[in-house]
Amino acid sequence: AFSPDGKTLATGGRGSIYLWDVDTRRLKITLPVRDRSPVYSVAFSPDGKTLATVGEDPRVHLWDVDAATHKATLGIHEGPAHRLAVHGVAFSPDGKTLATVGIETLVWANSIRGYESRIHLWDVNTATRKATFVHRNYIDSVAFSPDGKTLATGGNGIHLWDIDTATRKTTFVQDRSDLVSHYALYSVAFSPDGKTLASSSHDSIYLWDIDAATHKTTLGTHGRQVHSIAFSPDGKTLASAGDDPRIRLWKLPDTHVNVTPYPVAPPAIGEQFSVNLSIVEGENVGGYQCTVGFDETILRYVGSANGDYLPPGSFFVPPVVSENAVTLSATSFTGTSNGDGTLATVTFEVLDVKESAIALSDTILTDSAGKQLLILSHSGRIEPTLSSAAAVVDLTPSVVLAPAIGDQLAFNIRISDGQNVAGYQVNLQYDKNVLKPVLAGNGIYVPDASPAKPFISQVIVTLGASSTTGVGNGDGVLATITFKVLTVQASTVNVSGYLTTPSGLRFTPTFKGAKVIVALLGDVNRDGTVNVLDLVLVGSSFGKQVPEGGDPADVNEDGVINIVDLVTVAGAIGGGGAAPALHPQVLAAFTASDVQQWLTQAQHVGLNDPISQRGIRFLAQLLAALIPKETALLMNYPNPFNPETWIPYQLAEAADVTLTIYAVDGTVVRTLTLGHQPVGIYQDKSRAAYWDGKNEVGESVASAVYFYTLTAGDFTATRKMLIRK
Repeated sequence: AFSPDGKTLATGGRGSIYLWDVDTRRLKITLPVRDRSPVYSVAFSPDGKTLATVGEDPRVHLWDVDAATHKATLGIHEGPAHRLAVHGVAFSPDGKTLATVGIETLVWANSIRGYESRIHLWDVNTATRKATFVHRNYIDSVAFSPDGKTLATGGNGIHLWDIDTATRKTTFVQDRSDLVSHYALYSVAFSPDGKTLASSSHDSIYLWDIDAATHKTTLGTHGRQVHSIAFSPDGKTLASAGDDPRIRLWKLPDTHVNVTPYPVAPPAIGEQFSVNLSIVEGENVGGYQCTVGFDETILRYVGSANGDYLPPGSFFVPPVVSENAVTLSATSFTGTSNGDGTLATVTFEVLDVKESAIALSDTILTDSAGKQLLILSHSGRIEPTLSSAAAVVDLTPSVVLAPAIGDQLAFNIRISDGQNVAGYQVNLQYDKNVLKPVLAGNGIYVPDASPAKPFISQVIVTLGASSTTGVGNGDGVLATITFKVLTVQASTVNVSGYLTTPSGLRFTPTFKGAKVIVALLGDVNRDGTVNVLDLVLVGSSFGKQVPEGGDPADVNEDGVINIVDLVTVAGAIGGGGAAPALHPQVLAAFTASDVQQWLTQAQHVGLNDPISQRGIRFLAQLLAALIPKETALLMNYPNPFNPETWIPYQLAEAADVTLTIYAVDGTVVRTLTLGHQPVGIYQDKSRAAYWDGKNEVGESVASAVYFYTLTAGDFTATRKMLIRK
C-alpha cells in the first residue's frame, strides 16, 4: 500500500511489516508481528498516520506509523463453522470506516466442504462493527472507491458492492483461461480518479474500465503470481508484489484516450448529441483505431467525423457500424502528432432517457512505423439531467396528535415527482424519550428492489433498498415506519438521506419530516401552535353544524361552531401575549363589522371565565387593527399590468365608494361603482376594487398611462397606473 503522500510503500510478509522509501527504493522501518504470523494485507489511513494490517491472525491490527509501534487491535472475524483468516483490509476515503474481508473454511464431518467470505465494516473511532455482508464464495481482497460509495472485492470474480445497502451492484468476470483456479483474483485496487480498477491474477495485472465494465489492458509479470497491487496517489504508478521476492513498480502510460464530455447529459428523446474521442498527452501518434459501444435501446448511431489531431493529409477509414457499436480508424502518411486533441466525434440520437455507458474498446494508437503505443482509455457515461434531484420525500401524515402511552404511530415515507429512482436510503431521526421504533418495511415504489436490513440505533432508523432491473417514477411510498409512544409529548421525526439512479449516482431530494403534537386548546389546524390562522378557520365555519365525524373548529365539542368556540380560540391566542397582526388571511376572512358582531354576541352571552375574557380583549384588539385611522387610496397591483389589476383602499368611515379610471387626456375610460362599504381594509384580491383593463363598452384599452380616482364620501384621491402589453 502507498502512503497518501506517495513517499512510502508498506508491504506485509511472514512475521513482519516493511516500510520502504519509494524514491530511494530502500527499507526504512521494519515492524515485527508479535506471533510471527503471515500478514496478507496492509492499508494506510487517509491521513497517513495509521497502518492497518490483517493476516492469519483473525484480528485487525492498527499501527502508529510515526512512532513505528502497535497501538490497537480492532476486532475478531468469526463465523459459525470456523474462525476466519483475514485476507483484505481497506480504509474508507474519510478514514472513519475500515473494511475487512475474511475467508471462512466450512467444515462438516471433519472434511472441508467449501468456503464463505464475510465482509465487515468497522467504525474506526469506536472499534465496533457497523455492518456485515456475506458472499457464498471466495473473496481475497477489498478496496474502497475514491468517493467512498462502492466497495470492490476480488476472489472468485471481481464484485462491486453498494456500501449503504450492502448489496452487489456489478460483477466483472475474467476469461477463465486467465485463471489457474476458482480463486486466482488475488488483489483489487481503484485508481485515484475512480475510473479504472486494477486486479491481479496468476501471472498478470488487469486494468478494467469501471463505467463500461470492460477489460482495458493487461500488464505481464514474467510468469510470477501477483498477490497484491496498489496505485500511487497520483495514479501514474502501480506497485505489485507476489511470488517474485521483489516489489515491482509499473509506470502507467501518460497517454489517455477518453470519451468527453464526462459525464454527458443528453437532450430529450428524438434529439441528437455528440461526444469526442479525446486524446491526452499523446506522443508520436501516427494513427488510431477505436470501437465505441453503446446501448442500442437508448442510443442510435447517427454519424461520425474524424478530428483534426492527426496531421493534414491523413487517411480516414470509413466507419464500420453494427447495431450497438461503431469502429473508427485513421492513419497518417506524412508525420505524427503530440499533445492533446480530438481524434474523432460520434453523434447519437436519443431513444430513451436512461443512464448507460459509452464504452471504448480495442483502442489502439500507433506511431509512424505502425508500432502500437501503450495507452489507457476511459469510457464515457450518460447521466440524464432527468433525475430525482427535484423530488420531494416526506412523512405522511406530516402532523399527528400523540396518542396514549403504549399506542402506535405509523408514517409513510412518500416520494413525489421521483424520476429514474433505482434505490434509496432514508434516515429517520426521532426522540428516543418519546418514541420507540417497533416495525419498519420497504414499499413497492422501486420495482424488484432488494431491501437492506433496517438499521436501528437509539435515535435513528435507516431504511434502504436498490434494484438492478427497475426504476420508480412519479409518486409512491418508499417505506413505512411504526413507532410505539413512550411519552405524550411534542416531538419531531426528521428525515434525510438520498436517492440513487441505476448506475449508483446519488441525488438529494427535498426532505420534509413530521410533527408529533399534543393537542392544545384552540389548535384548530393541528400545527402545534394557536394563532390567528386557527381563528380564521373558526370564523370561516362560524354558525355551521358539525358533521358526525367532528370538526376541530368545534373547540368545545357541543355540535355547533359558535361564539364560544371563537372566543376560546381568541383567548388561547391572547394568553400567549400575541398581538392580532394583520396576516393576509385575516384581512381576507374578517371585516371590522364581523368582529364587531362577535364582540356584541360575546358580551350578550356573558362569558366571564378567564379564557373567554382574554378572548374578548383579543377580539377588541383585532377590531382596532381592522379599523384604519384614515381613509386612503393605495397603489394598484400588479403595476405595470396586463390585462387586469386590483386597486386596494381603506375606509376610516362607512361611505358610498366609486372608482373612476381616466385616460391621460382626462377622458373617462371606466367607472366602477362599488356601493356602500363599511369601515375596513380592502386590500386582498377578494375585497379590493378590480379592473379588467376594459372600457365601458367592453373593449380592451391600449398600452398607456392611466389614472384612477377613489371617491368615498368627502374623500377623493388619485393615483397613476400603467398598462404594458
